[in-house]
Amino acid sequence: MEDGRIVDLYLERDEEAIEETRKKYGRRLFVFSKRITGNTEDAEECENDSYLRCWNSIPPKEPRDYFQAFLYRIIRNLSIDRVRRSKKEGASLSFDELAEELSDAVSDDFTARLADEQCFAGLMNAFLKREEVRARKIFVKRYFYFESVREIAAELGVTESLVKTTLFRMRNRFREVLEQEE
Repeated sequence: MEDGRIVDLYLERDEEAIEETRKKYGRRLFVFSKRITGNTEDAEECENDSYLRCWNSIPPKEPRDYFQAFLYRIIRNLSIDRVRRSKKEGASLSFDELAEELSDAVSDDFTARLADEQCFAGLMNAFLKREEVRARKIFVKRYFYFESVREIAAELGVTESLVKTTLFRMRNRFREVLEQEE
C-alpha cells in the first residue's frame, strides 16, 4: 500500500493503518531499533511503541511525502530513549563513541544553547546540502542510522579509511559552521 493511503487511514482513525504500517515497515523498523538498542526485546517494544506514537501524531501531522522518514525518526528517538533509560551495556554502537566523535565539532557550551531542536536541524540540513552526495550519505549513515564504519564502507563500496577520513573532514567543516553561528 502506498504511504499516502496509509496516512489517510491514520487520518480516518482506521486501525488498519497500524497493520499496513507493520506490513510495509515493521521489519526495517525492528532492525533499525535493534542496531541502536542492541537488544531484541527492546527493539520489539520500540517497534510497537512507534506504531502508537505514529497513531497519536497523525493527525495533526500529515506526513504523506515523508512517511518513512517520519517513522524512522519516531523509532530512532524511542530507541535512544530506551538505551538512555536502561543504561544497558552492549548496544551495537556505543553512544559514548559517537559523542566523542562529535565532541570536536560541537562544544558543550554551544550544545546547551542549541536546545531548540529546529535550530540545530536547520543548521545540520544547510550543512549537509552543501556536501557532496557520498559524503552526505556517509555522515547520515554514521550519525543518524548508527552504522559502523565497516558497514558504511561495505555498503558504499569504499574503503574504511575513506569513510573515516570523510567523517573527520565533515566534522571539522561542521564545527566551522557552528563556530560561525555562535
